[in-house]
Amino acid sequence: MEKLNVCLINDSFPPAIDGVANAVTNYAQIISQKYGRAAVVTPFYPDADDSAFAFPVIRYPSVDMTKAVGYRA
Repeated sequence: MEKLNVCLINDSFPPAIDGVANAVTNYAQIISQKYGRAAVVTPFYPDADDSAFAFPVIRYPSVDMTKAVGYRA
């Protein structure tokens, strides 16, 4: 089987915690450990610490929309 190169793009990722954030984290971990390389692209959160992840996390500039929609945009 050829190694995968996967980019997971999502607006829900730690430090936000919900089912989708957990699923994206788990997908990236499993792909990185067993199937190839994975990276996550997600909004910037102040004070987010991505050093615990064994895969790259790319954060793009975002606006705080948590009061309106629950996530950053």
